[in-house]
Amino acid sequence: QIILVKGKAKVVRSDKEMELSKKTLLKDNDLIMTANKSFVRIKLNKSVVTIAPNSYYKIATAKINSGDVNIGTLLYGHLHALFQKDPKLKRTIKTKSAALGIRGTTILLHVSRNQTEYRQRYKGKVHPIPTLEEVKKLNSDGSAFTQICCIEGLIEVQTNAGKKADLSEGQVMNFTAMGKNTRIKDLTRKTLLNSAKAFGFDF
Repeated sequence: QIILVKGKAKVVRSDKEMELSKKTLLKDNDLIMTANKSFVRIKLNKSVVTIAPNSYYKIATAKINSGDVNIGTLLYGHLHALFQKDPKLKRTIKTKSAALGIRGTTILLHVSRNQTEYRQRYKGKVHPIPTLEEVKKLNSDGSAFTQICCIEGLIEVQTNAGKKADLSEGQVMNFTAMGKNTRIKDLTRKTLLNSAKAFGFDF
């Protein structure tokens, strides 16, 4: 279900682009593209995902196995997600370089071309959204930067390079490329909420 579309956004389905609206019926593997100053908020599998401006998010609706569901992949950009607690439902959200297992929590997730771009976007600089071809190659040069933030709850992280970690409230994991080398920082919930506001997620 699409809860909110602010500004211009598109959905790519079978290599065809369409304007996205609240009436759009999303399907498995649909790719949501947000433009500058646009937001999209969706609800699926007891989760509310808000996709920031200049982002790519691929929808997933298929079950992984009994009681587990994959709700999608952030290919590039930023998202905020709120997961309703449900002991019978484990949700997984992904990037091209990691999988995040979640059982009731609130997260921020960032994927950028590199760490410098992330820092500049945090300070308000607008970067042109990459093309789909650029997104496909984003991790191949080793500079793509990912940040996973646990605002509350618990996130079970596994990078494609095999690194595993459990993030609890206030913890942040940073890594480049496929996550061979990861770094975890301990912050406060308030700090992460302020970070969310810096990217325009003002709830």
